[in-house]
Amino acid sequence: MASQIDLSAFRFTLGIPGFDESNLPRVIGIVCGLLLGLNHILSQNSGTPAQLRSEAVGFVLASIAVCLPFAGKLLKGTSVSRPQDFPADCRQVFLMSENLSIDDKEDLAWGSYALLRNTISMSVLIFHSEVLCARGFWDMPTEASNDDIFNLFKGKIEQLGLSHLTTTLYFANNADEQGWEIIPKGAASLLVQPFNCRILSDENTTNSGGFVLLISRVPQAYGDKERAWVAALADKFKNIRDTRSE
Repeated sequence: MASQIDLSAFRFTLGIPGFDESNLPRVIGIVCGLLLGLNHILSQNSGTPAQLRSEAVGFVLASIAVCLPFAGKLLKGTSVSRPQDFPADCRQVFLMSENLSIDDKEDLAWGSYALLRNTISMSVLIFHSEVLCARGFWDMPTEASNDDIFNLFKGKIEQLGLSHLTTTLYFANNADEQGWEIIPKGAASLLVQPFNCRILSDENTTNSGGFVLLISRVPQAYGDKERAWVAALADKFKNIRDTRSE
């Protein structure tokens, strides 16, 4: 039976195309400020002291809401401007294995969307014995078919030994200089989060061949909180397998 994605692992999204949900407090603050100003202007009298104090408090709260997205990005330690200039020579793909149930495909679609949307990532790859899902921008030939891309991914994964990882692999800078041919030029950060690892003994841990790979153009894109969140979400994919590997 396909695993069910725990919705607690997802961050809140509105799903509005072109709208950055991190700016929602700013929009609410601006709207509330305008309504407060309009209410004050349309008031027939100057207002009681209690009303003026309430309006002042409302304006302060609206100002805080407007500043929240900026302050949040500063505290997160990432660039305030979210880069969207993806490499021109990269190919945007969204591929899933055909040997999956409908439920598994839905889980992978939502999971890959959440990973891209809620981290500063340009590419995501989900692997469990076989390539399950590849999404985002990758350095792939434009003439390559879906089968060619899957085979290329699998060949590079076997060459790099990523399916045998038992601990998180994280390059915070210069990820495109690691010699991985599938990594787009200009990639700064790379995170490989294994899942479904089994502890055999105090000094021996094995991986059943599952991991999530994320790539970002922003240096140091995945802090401690981001890596913990990715690990929690990646664990939801442990029961999803390509039927060819069974």
